[in-house]
Amino acid sequence: MLLSTAAIGACGSQRHLTPPPAPPIPLDGALHVVLSWTAPVDLDLYLTDPAGESLYFANNPTRGGARLAADARCADVTGPASSRVEHAIVTTPVPGWYRVGVDYLDDCGSGIAAVPFSLAVARGSDRRETTGDARRGVFNVVVLEFEVGEDGRIVSPTARGER
Repeated sequence: MLLSTAAIGACGSQRHLTPPPAPPIPLDGALHVVLSWTAPVDLDLYLTDPAGESLYFANNPTRGGARLAADARCADVTGPASSRVEHAIVTTPVPGWYRVGVDYLDDCGSGIAAVPFSLAVARGSDRRETTGDARRGVFNVVVLEFEVGEDGRIVSPTARGER
């Protein structure tokens, strides 16, 4: 599913047309949620577990064991060796529904209003991906929902909360 639109910088000359490919994810048995983008802006990943607790930069780690392995901020996304990735890990995910949200926190002085992103969710060889657009001032509370079954596999993924 490709939901990308053009993002135009403040002067109208900078365009980010497509989301980046989702990065490789370790096959270590943990649940991994990876958000990636190419523009020099600060996007934030939110992962809400079946108990309703959300992992994000200000609640890291969670009581349920989720943690951010990578949390990109303006200083990380604007330099020459930029890292535009947020990565959440749940070593032992409990069965139930999980929700992934994306927040466009800061344009880091770029003036870019909208940014395409890629989102990958994986556990072992189970992998789901989606793309979308993050817009300045808009918190996409539900970009993807998925269920971890009793057997630990990822099932029933839905983009933008459609079940």
